[in-house]
Amino acid sequence: MSPRIAIVGAGPGGLALACILRRNSIVPSVFERDPSSDYRPQGGTLDLDVNSGQQAVRDAGLWDQFLKYARFDAQIMKFLTKSGDIIHQIGPDTGEDTRAEIDRTALRNILLDSFGTDQIHWGHELDFVQPSHSDLYDLYFKNGKSEAGFALVVGADGAHSRVRPRITSVTPFYSGVSIIEFDISNPRGDRCNAVNELVGNGSAFAFGDQKCLQAQRLGDGTLRIYVGFAMEVDPNWLKNN
Repeated sequence: MSPRIAIVGAGPGGLALACILRRNSIVPSVFERDPSSDYRPQGGTLDLDVNSGQQAVRDAGLWDQFLKYARFDAQIMKFLTKSGDIIHQIGPDTGEDTRAEIDRTALRNILLDSFGTDQIHWGHELDFVQPSHSDLYDLYFKNGKSEAGFALVVGADGAHSRVRPRITSVTPFYSGVSIIEFDISNPRGDRCNAVNELVGNGSAFAFGDQKCLQAQRLGDGTLRIYVGFAMEVDPNWLKNN
């Protein structure tokens, strides 16, 4: 009998592992804090390397579905001064060993369709992991439910992972950099000509004075904008607010 495996977090990483395991006749239990798959936006695009991210997609048996959404022409990255002068450009790559961009939402949906949305334990935000008898682990969730008897627990629940404390006492802390993100959902017309020309199908970054402005093209043409800046605050600000 296969060992019981729990995967905490139904993002691209957790779901990719779940699909690969099931393809090898091991069916894990996947727990996700969000109440549904479309509860919140999933972010921008992911850059998948041939030997890591793309290989995981192949191992999951989802290469053909991946090709429907992958953008091999989106690897152009432009680096600019704060005045808008291009100082360096990377890409586009060509040939078989080519990295690919794919929207996080598209990749997650591919994985969800394969594993089965109805197979995810939605609305299960992990509270803590507790060792039990015979080297097994029990999971306790903030909704009052629990699941017992896992031989392996995989923490795929992000920076504030509730699985992490079983491995280390180090906790996330504010690095001094804050980022605000927003979208230009329909970047057309004269007002968008300059930014469309600059970004193309890839990304553009401008740096200066401890600030960063990034524009990134998504699969549907949307521009995802990130504004980053250094900001000194009380390290306990997030906890206290």
